[in-house]
Amino acid sequence: MTCDSDLKPVQNSGGTLMNSAEDLRVAAFDHVRGLAVIFMIISHVALMFGSAEAAATPIGRFMNDFCGTAPAAPVFMLLMGIFMIFPGEKRAELLFCRGLKLFVLGLLLNIIRMVIPFFLLSIFIPGEFEHMCAMLQVSRGEVYWRIFYNVDILGFAGAACMLIAALSTVFKKAWHWVLAGSATIVAAPYLWGRGEGLGAFFYLLQPLWGRQFAEGVPTDTAFPVFPWLIFPILGLIIGRFLKDGLECVRLAGLLLRISLLTGSVGAALVWKYGMGQFGDYYRMYPGGTLLVVTFAALWTALFLWLAGFAWLRVKLDRLVFWSRHITLIYFVQWFIFGFSVLFLYFRRVDNPWVLVALTPLSLWLTWLLTRLCLASSSLMRFFRWFTH
Repeated sequence: MTCDSDLKPVQNSGGTLMNSAEDLRVAAFDHVRGLAVIFMIISHVALMFGSAEAAATPIGRFMNDFCGTAPAAPVFMLLMGIFMIFPGEKRAELLFCRGLKLFVLGLLLNIIRMVIPFFLLSIFIPGEFEHMCAMLQVSRGEVYWRIFYNVDILGFAGAACMLIAALSTVFKKAWHWVLAGSATIVAAPYLWGRGEGLGAFFYLLQPLWGRQFAEGVPTDTAFPVFPWLIFPILGLIIGRFLKDGLECVRLAGLLLRISLLTGSVGAALVWKYGMGQFGDYYRMYPGGTLLVVTFAALWTALFLWLAGFAWLRVKLDRLVFWSRHITLIYFVQWFIFGFSVLFLYFRRVDNPWVLVALTPLSLWLTWLLTRLCLASSSLMRFFRWFTH
């Protein structure tokens, strides 16, 4: 999720498919990441427009509980870690600078997708503005700061890049990263909410772990570093094997072994402590986190296997556009969803079939606006400064 991939398409100049091991790996990563973008947009349709009644239907649960969880953000973060080191390792200082710029880009996005639409809503449709404040459980006085400094996946990507860049100056071996990843999972529940009494100084800690978990209370940090850093760390470890030339079949086997380990431990913890291990998804306890890690590893392994079928790879290559421009697409779709609340309002749709109808429209508008953005050289120079 950190930036658009620098890897080249999986076709040569003559348009024929290439079959080398690296091309298959790149194709599989593009397919996984492109599909994750599609799932993300589907989930945001339900998140922005679906009421509680719509969310309780089978369609609403599919859009929210499946499309918006395991095959989306966790896959982004796993691949983000892989591309930190594969095909070429990024120097720590460059990675830190990229992370800082991504964090700032996340704040800029919050202004565009939330602060400005909320302000316009408060002026022209004050009743709907009050409804949104009530849904987000914030007062009029604090709503603008809360939505401006809400650390979403771009903010997480920035914080993760900076932290990994700092750790990489000390951690040189794979077991160092295994230890670091394990520590983020175990320590997370003990860190949530730490420092909330520090006033403004807490904002420095908020991207790391956010407020204390409370059932039914919206989070101020959608993807806190603790425990979500485990996903790019796992990707970083996998990327080291890829740099050493690990082939697709062996990489899929490695992912299967990792998933067997994480799945066994995660399932045991959930069996012992219950489904509460999944928290509110944004803040998961160790058992829930490990099971989501397991899904991300198995999902990636599946597409590594599917990339070996040439006829299927041709069809899946339609996802390459969505993968290669992932950060721009993320920005664009939130621009669309943010300003659409002025017309469709926030979580007012009760009929799930209306959400289904809005989904292809949202995908098409995202594709169209992304194409228009790509056609503007000045806009893309500005945007790529943040992502490269």
